[in-house]
Amino acid sequence: MPNEKLLSAMRDAGARIRLSNYGKYSIKLKEIQAVCRERGISCFINDELWTDMGQIYNHNYTREGLKEIFTDCPFSRGLLLLKGRIYRCAHVAHLNNLQIINSCSHDSIDVSEITCENINQKKRELREYIKVDYLEGCNFCNGIKNSIQGIEPAIQKA
Repeated sequence: MPNEKLLSAMRDAGARIRLSNYGKYSIKLKEIQAVCRERGISCFINDELWTDMGQIYNHNYTREGLKEIFTDCPFSRGLLLLKGRIYRCAHVAHLNNLQIINSCSHDSIDVSEITCENINQKKRELREYIKVDYLEGCNFCNGIKNSIQGIEPAIQKA
């Protein structure tokens, strides 16, 4: 459950929250949704099927191939905050977090230490980051067009 400080910050920033429904594993989903509603925070529950992004290996796509995968990907339109970095893709964020790949310098921006002195620079970085047309981490994805749909949430392959 988000703490009061985070809830206030999200409300004040006009944040929209997208929560994934993990079915029986989402024991706080309704509670979080109710808290958001009470505080005037936009909250969306995602009930879409999960996608198998394929085995993790470098496909070595061309730059045009990377752009195509990124453009076709519905996940590239959102932002994810993970350990002080903003990413455009959860798959890429987690691959970096697990140190399977190292694409942070292109695929995310560091917002862990925003100060009064650097806030304008961070805003510029974010505006530029929003304009990227591919992620280096897309090399480690099959892409949505080539993925297998319909995997139950919270179930991983061995």
